[in-house]
Amino acid sequence: MKASPAVRGLRAAVFAALCVLLAAGGHSLATGMAPPGCRSPGSWRCSRAGVR
Repeated sequence: MKASPAVRGLRAAVFAALCVLLAAGGHSLATGMAPPGCRSPGSWRCSRAGVR
């Protein structure tokens, strides 16, 4: 089964977003600190990664 270029692009974007969120969550678990981009408590990236 072949996927169209649009589907492959969407799949790659979702995979990349998931990798970034998992990396941010792992960073906060390992160090006890939020990554540099997650400083404000109400930011979208912090709330999605589970970092407060």
